[in-house]
Amino acid sequence: MTTGGTDNTNGAEPFDQQGELPEPSLPAPDPDLVAVSASVTAAPTLPSSEARAPVPMVSHAPVVGASTWYRTDQQRYKSVYRRANPWYRRVGRAVVGLAIIAVLAGLLYFGAQAVQDYLDRDKLPKPGQEAPEFASTSFLVTSSSPAPELAGTITVDTRSRAYEFVGQANGPQDGLQIVSPDGTRVYLREGEGPWREPVEGDDDVAAVTSALPYLLGVNDADDVLENQMRKGYVDLIDEATEGVDPDARERYEMAVDTDNYGSDYPLQWQDFEDRVVPGAVLGEAVPVTMWVDDDHVVVRLRDDAAHWAWERLTYADEGFAPIDPGGVAVTG
Repeated sequence: MTTGGTDNTNGAEPFDQQGELPEPSLPAPDPDLVAVSASVTAAPTLPSSEARAPVPMVSHAPVVGASTWYRTDQQRYKSVYRRANPWYRRVGRAVVGLAIIAVLAGLLYFGAQAVQDYLDRDKLPKPGQEAPEFASTSFLVTSSSPAPELAGTITVDTRSRAYEFVGQANGPQDGLQIVSPDGTRVYLREGEGPWREPVEGDDDVAAVTSALPYLLGVNDADDVLENQMRKGYVDLIDEATEGVDPDARERYEMAVDTDNYGSDYPLQWQDFEDRVVPGAVLGEAVPVTMWVDDDHVVVRLRDDAAHWAWERLTYADEGFAPIDPGGVAVTG
């Protein structure tokens, strides 16, 4: 056993020299804590601090005199555009653009020309353009076989079919005059000779009477160009205007495929033979020429294959009354 108060091998508190435990020592009181405890009713105070100055907003505008600055979006775009599109590229695009514009302009020009040519193309007279009615008309007829052998002028009353024919000089009826005062009775004379009734089978009278239905059967273009004939059987060779207003007339030079037309539409072809062209012939391109005036009246017709040709000299609203030599005519 050890002696003395300083030995404490078991971790016990040390004893003093008299063998007693020392009194515990306390720390010195804090003056502030004493003040607080003394005045428990005082209001708490916050620690004092100085007011902070406001933080200035940062501006992105370039500062004059600064060592660095930023470009605007527009400046950056221009710089990038110049780098991506050098001058030779811009020139190349301009050349290509001008070439495209030139090509388009040429196409527009030729397209406009084609449209204008189409609108101005030669065309047959429109169907449905009817001629006015007239009471009398006169013709100059010059025809030969297979059409009637006839050369002279014929004036006809369209209602009564009364007519007067005067033969053309140097023609087959030179100096011959034939009249029918009512469309039934017929009289003729040579030059200034006496009127007489024709003998049966007179060739000149037969030529005139056989030509009359064809002269009176054509008034407007529809009488010549039947609707079915227009559908692929007529080729318009040329269209031209002759003369000046008010006497201008339109000329239509045509090639008619009467061969196929006659086989495809036999009834219409028979009507064409009986009313339009006497002695009409079959062919793939029969030349037929027609003249039409501003009133849609056919004023001239010629069929070179049939040797049939006539020209309308006049047409009027007044009727025609030829002389009636019945009281003085002698029996032929």
